[in-house]
Amino acid sequence: MAATTTTIAALRAHLLSLLDASGTLAGVPVTAEEESDPTRNYVYLDSDVEYDGEFHAMKDGRKRRDGMYSFEVVFVAVGAQARATNEASAVSMLAALEDIIAADPGLAGSVDGVLWVALREMEMKSKTGADGFAGVELRARVEVKELLQ
Repeated sequence: MAATTTTIAALRAHLLSLLDASGTLAGVPVTAEEESDPTRNYVYLDSDVEYDGEFHAMKDGRKRRDGMYSFEVVFVAVGAQARATNEASAVSMLAALEDIIAADPGLAGSVDGVLWVALREMEMKSKTGADGFAGVELRARVEVKELLQ
């Protein structure tokens, strides 16, 4: 493997492209950022990333890095007035992420240094606006194990 600092940016970009190409999410925008006032269902990657790892000095500036990081993929469902309908829609969108990870937990070696990717936890919150509109936000934490040498 070639030495690099971390796989975070490459893995997140690759996961975005896989989600965007998913048939489960056909017609649902997949973005790298949260929309300020969503009027439709969409998926985005939360900008916060938590990293825990060890940095081992090697030679000539190369580092061996053995770590884990996590971030959230957020599924926003605002397409219906009924909360239950939006909850079902958010869970349906989550299926795209589950399918991608279940089909290939290492994401086919497409990002050099990634050993595995797992879905760790989820949280769903309903949001009711002043007009009584019940949107739903489902946050799924993705955990990644990397080894760079």
